[in-house]
Amino acid sequence: MPHDIPIQPWQQFASLHWHPIPSGQSGASVWRGELAGTPLMVLKRYPTHMTVQRLQSIHSVMASARTSLGSLIPNVSRTSGGESFAVADGHLCDVQSWMNGEPGRSKDVAAGLQAIRRLHHAIGQQHTELSPAPGIEARLQVLGSWNTTDARAVVDELRPWQHVTRRCHIIHGDLHREHLLFQNGHAAGFIDFVAARIDDPLLDVARWLGDVGSPEHLHLWGEDMDLLKVLIRASLLCALLHWRTNPQHPRAIQVRKAWELFRA
Repeated sequence: MPHDIPIQPWQQFASLHWHPIPSGQSGASVWRGELAGTPLMVLKRYPTHMTVQRLQSIHSVMASARTSLGSLIPNVSRTSGGESFAVADGHLCDVQSWMNGEPGRSKDVAAGLQAIRRLHHAIGQQHTELSPAPGIEARLQVLGSWNTTDARAVVDELRPWQHVTRRCHIIHGDLHREHLLFQNGHAAGFIDFVAARIDDPLLDVARWLGDVGSPEHLHLWGEDMDLLKVLIRASLLCALLHWRTNPQHPRAIQVRKAWELFRA
């Protein structure tokens, strides 16, 4: 096993074969632990800006969700000292159970929305507040810095919702197509809770539906439709802005196609 893999605090998994895998945009280093070719665990070494308090909060959200949703939520393994994390070379690390499945596609929209409702029910009881949605303000700030016709149009659509009181609670926070996995038409698991926070749950719906669905799927949610449509457009445009320096990346191409569906 390569010496740079910080698995020592989890000696129960030291015999697994560990392979580096892509980590997306989070900045984490990630390894997949396999036994006889079967993935079992995932080890993450987080960027230095991750704090103990923040990681413990993420683990608490996951534990609460797992109580209700079972295997749909990764299990966070404990170290030999009983902690849910360890420190290696100044980085916080954790080990979670591997989640099998494939990213959602348009045929999975109905099952995905049902799973998102279940997730919100499971984690939405921890803390609820009535307030304007922080995520709406964040999207206005991002899009306000992008001086294009599309960005200005979406800002104009979204601004009336800026100070509207919403029922906010803990959400996933980054629920794109690769973070809700499917097997045989059924939701198989939610992964990567690093962006979990208190916000409007409709942000999760908009992020996922805009990434996987099309306008004809909007009726499947059937609530807060006016705001949902605006949030989908805002989320997609923010994603386009994120990928503007790498327009040929597969994710950038996929987001661009989704934007063309929802921009009208």
